[in-house]
Amino acid sequence: KLLITGLPSGLSYNPLTGVISGTPDVAVTNVPIKVIAYNAAGYVQKTFNLTIAPSDPETIGTFEGLIDRDPALAANANYGGAISNLVIGSNGSFTGRLIQGSAGYVINGRLSASTTANPTATVAIARTAPLAGMTLTFSIDRSDGHLTGSLSEVGGVWTCGVEAFRRTASSAIAARQNFWLDSVNAPISATEPGGASAGSLAISANGAVVATLRMADGTAVSRSTSRGAGGEVPVFSMLYGGKGSVHGSLLVTNA
Repeated sequence: KLLITGLPSGLSYNPLTGVISGTPDVAVTNVPIKVIAYNAAGYVQKTFNLTIAPSDPETIGTFEGLIDRDPALAANANYGGAISNLVIGSNGSFTGRLIQGSAGYVINGRLSASTTANPTATVAIARTAPLAGMTLTFSIDRSDGHLTGSLSEVGGVWTCGVEAFRRTASSAIAARQNFWLDSVNAPISATEPGGASAGSLAISANGAVVATLRMADGTAVSRSTSRGAGGEVPVFSMLYGGKGSVHGSLLVTNA
């Protein structure tokens, strides 16, 4: 049999095979791990040092993003959706909210990481029958905190793209940014009203953003979001009692 001591939190071992498994909760450097193999004849003791690399800084923090519009009624009726307040801790655990059209779902889990690849995650999301469940899969670029992935219905009926950005602090753009959203010439049909919408972004030094919009027809929208490393500010909100949506990203640079 084997006795192993000194393993960091989150790791365990099989006393018969000595296989160490699990997901470590903390990063450590050269922690001594003592291994004792013993039987009726006696024992042998060995010690080795264990190092667990920390999570990349760009994969830790708060993420905000968008789920693509999709014309399939079972998906989001072309309204799109959002990844909202996805908070990822230093040990890779995360919790947040996924918004699909007018419906919202709590998502949580833990990143699967290594020292050579971008961390990934797969989250199963249950929905009330007769709707099928959904699967969210994503990875995070270790260099800039750019999250990309997909949201799909169990059974493969539809798949939507997912993109989010890590909230990034910048005192250089901590201000109110005003803007307008211009229509593309005249409406091409009676269902596409003309006119320009206006809005403002209240940007904090820590990267948090409050986006306030006034649509061309007078509809008011206010949403909390954040600014990514490249200046991306995703905005999503349902409109008109669930019959429409505003969906897209603004770009705020240091210039």
